[in-house]
Amino acid sequence: MADVFEYRAAEPVDFVISSLLTHHFSNVMIVNFLRWMESTARRGWLIYDLQRHMVPYYFIGLMGKVTSLHRIVIHDGRKSVARSLTRAEWEQRIASAGLASNAAQLRWFLYRFVIGRLR
Repeated sequence: MADVFEYRAAEPVDFVISSLLTHHFSNVMIVNFLRWMESTARRGWLIYDLQRHMVPYYFIGLMGKVTSLHRIVIHDGRKSVARSLTRAEWEQRIASAGLASNAAQLRWFLYRFVIGRLR
């Protein structure tokens, strides 16, 4: 097993990209991950993850009934949405990581966030 926070690249890394990962992290781990990406990526980083909101939370259950999704898919999907962050919470984590409020861009699309920084 490896620990991403201990990874040190032998050669410079231009970009770090994370997809649907941070909702599995604790708040402290998210802040540490932001700091790690900031110190590891020379040109920038990007996080793509879910938004915590009641629409996708209940939509997953509705789609489960309409399409006969397996109960584990519904349970896992709802749990992932419930563990994800809101815009205000992302802004707090970014500030806690020591980044200026305008250093990272936070964009929304269909109950997903794309948080990124280009240098």
